[in-house]
Amino acid sequence: SMQVDRAAVFLYDESRHALVARQLVDRADVLPGEEEIAILPDSPLGRLLAGKRTYLILNQPTGIAYIALRAFGNIFGVLRVENVHGKRPFTEKNIPLLNDFAHELATAMHGLELAASEREQVAQMKAIHEVSNAIFRSLRLDEMIKSVAQSLIQQLGFDRVRLYLVNRDGENLESVLTMDQ
Repeated sequence: SMQVDRAAVFLYDESRHALVARQLVDRADVLPGEEEIAILPDSPLGRLLAGKRTYLILNQPTGIAYIALRAFGNIFGVLRVENVHGKRPFTEKNIPLLNDFAHELATAMHGLELAASEREQVAQMKAIHEVSNAIFRSLRLDEMIKSVAQSLIQQLGFDRVRLYLVNRDGENLESVLTMDQ
């Protein structure tokens, strides 16, 4: 069996070229706080994220292993495991077990991400549906405009809505309504 003292999941932030961890798990404790690792293109971690290697073992000053997290062929972060409380190095023999764990973790995380983005899309579609319903419920133009503005504020959370009428040539006619929350 393999012992691990501390583990962290780092997600890759491409815009900042950095790995970012939200929390570490140290034995039974969850240590909050962010940790960030800058990624240089040809560094060992850079090669790991580029898919040129699947793991990285560093045993100085303590035992550390990095395993790529991938879902559907896309690497989105790394799992870092450490032995900080004792001098137990990681070896090649530990990699298959760590790979299995990283694969399960990546699959679960990807599933959560999909569920979250689906919930977001459903919420947006409901909001758009509410706005379009408001349009169909109102027959008179002035009532319709007011109804649309109210729906935009309620459903999409805007502070202020200003509606303009435009003619067929796309020229602005005038601001017909400004409504604050």
